[in-house]
Formats: sequence, structure tokens, C-alpha cells
Amino acid sequence: MSGTNPYPPPPRPVGPYATGAGGPAPGGPTPGGLGAGGAMSGEYRSDPSVQPASPRGTPPSGTAAGATGPGRHPEHSPPTQERRRRRRRSGGIVKFVSDKAIPLLIAVLGLLAALATAWGATKSADVNDLQESEVSLERTVTSLAEEKASLEAQVSELEAELAGAEPAVPPGEDEPGGSVPPVTSGPSSQPATVLRETGGTPLTFSSGYSIDLDSNAPNWDVSDSGGDLSFFYGSTTGAHLGTREVSMVDHVPTKQECDDATVLLASLPEEQTRDGVQFCMRSNDERTTYVHVVDINEEAETVTLDIVVWE
Repeated sequence: MSGTNPYPPPPRPVGPYATGAGGPAPGGPTPGGLGAGGAMSGEYRSDPSVQPASPRGTPPSGTAAGATGPGRHPEHSPPTQERRRRRRRSGGIVKFVSDKAIPLLIAVLGLLAALATAWGATKSADVNDLQESEVSLERTVTSLAEEKASLEAQVSELEAELAGAEPAVPPGEDEPGGSVPPVTSGPSSQPATVLRETGGTPLTFSSGYSIDLDSNAPNWDVSDSGGDLSFFYGSTTGAHLGTREVSMVDHVPTKQECDDATVLLASLPEEQTRDGVQFCMRSNDERTTYVHVVDINEEAETVTLDIVVWE
């Protein structure tokens, strides 16, 4: 057969530089599989998994120039994203410290300073109060000491006066070897003599009658005329005791109390004629008399009296 080869040629080796069946083309391989005469000496097939060798000192494709230092392999350098992440993290910490931590610290320090100032002011006020109290106490002590000295001086003067005074005369003695009668207190040294009195048996008599206070008769000489003390009772006028000059008392008096009375009434007023009233009066013979109205019986129209007559 001539003109056409029914069999396709065998595949050629795949590599950076294709070679013929007998080896590399004369003149040495050239990049791209070109021979010395510029003709294709073999078939070049690109393989994405195989990268051509880089010239010395030139970084492989896909690697930024300057990413690694001279003599370092690219895999020994940290990834670019990790570096950026670290930068962002460090920048966030710095921003937090500058934006929040420092102002918070300043505020805390300001609060502590204010508290310290307030505490110092309180302590200063307490110290001032204590100093004022101390001064006041010192003044009080000084004043008391002066009063004590004055009192001691007065006591000394009194003691000196007492030492220089003459001895007092004992009671009851006028001079040595003599005596004077004791002085009795009261208006009278002799008790008054009672002429007569009702005692435990009050005197009762009827309306329209009178008694004689100077009489020694058992019935006090009761009669419907004369007498020193009379009693009248009327349905419209009521009870009335006819007396001479009287002085009102509120207890059982002595003769001297009756005689010394200065508030006198011409007679016993009708409104004072009632149970319990007490008064002093004089009899027709000018004897001092005490009268106590024990009871006024309106139904029986009688009066009951306690009476004391002094000589």
C-alpha cells in the first residue's frame, strides 16, 4: 500500500519537552518543544498537574512575588488570611481598651477620689467637734474649780467667825447659876374653861322656841320668848336661826380662834341655816360659844345642835 498509513502513529511522550523516537532533537531541546531549526520535534501536550520548572530565583506561577524571602519555600510562610485575622483581633482589643476600659478606669478612679474627699471632710468635721467639746469641758472644769475655791473661802470665813463668837447661853438659863421660865407658844398659856356643852347628846328643840346659853338648867331654859338662840321654820321661808353677831368656821375651833375672828356677820344668814353649818357667837352674858347645826327636820320643824360655851 502506498500513500496512506492505515494505522495512526503511536502517542508521543508527554513532558515539558517532547522528543523524537531517537531522543532529543539535534541541537538540544528548546522551550515549547522546538528544535534548533524552529520546527516542532515532537508533540507537546499540556498537563495541568505538572508545572514547568521555574528559573532560578523566580517564584512559581500563582505565588506573589516577594511573598517569601530568598531561599525560603512558600509553604513555610503563614497564610495571608490568618495574618489578616490576627490583625483584626489585635485591633479589636486595642479599640476595646481605648473606647471602654480606659474611660471606665477613669470613672472608677474619680469615684474613689470623691469618696476619699468625703471621708476626709467627715473626719475633719469630727475632729473639729471633738476639739470644741474638749475646749468646752476645759472651761467647765475651770469654772467649777473657781466655784470650789470660792466656797472653800466662804467656809473658812464662817469657821473663823464661829471660832471667835461667844458661847451661846443654854436654853432655860439666863446666865450662869440662873434660869428663866420656858416660853410657851400660842395665844394663851392657860386652857379655856368650858361652862357647859352638849357633849355626846345634841340639843333638839322646836320652831318658835329659844334657849339660854348662859343657863345651867338641863333643858337650857327652853322657852317661847327671850333666850340667846332661837329657831323658826316656815313653809315658805324655810329654817332660820336667830342669833347675835357670828363668825363662820369650818372645824371645831378653840375659844381663842373664835375670839380672834375678824370676819363677822350681824346674824346668821337664812341661806346659811342648813345641816352641817358651824359658827361662833356670843351669849347675852358675852360668853364665847361654838354652835354646830347637826340636823334640821322640816317635817317635825325641829333643829338639833351641838353647843360649847366657854367661861
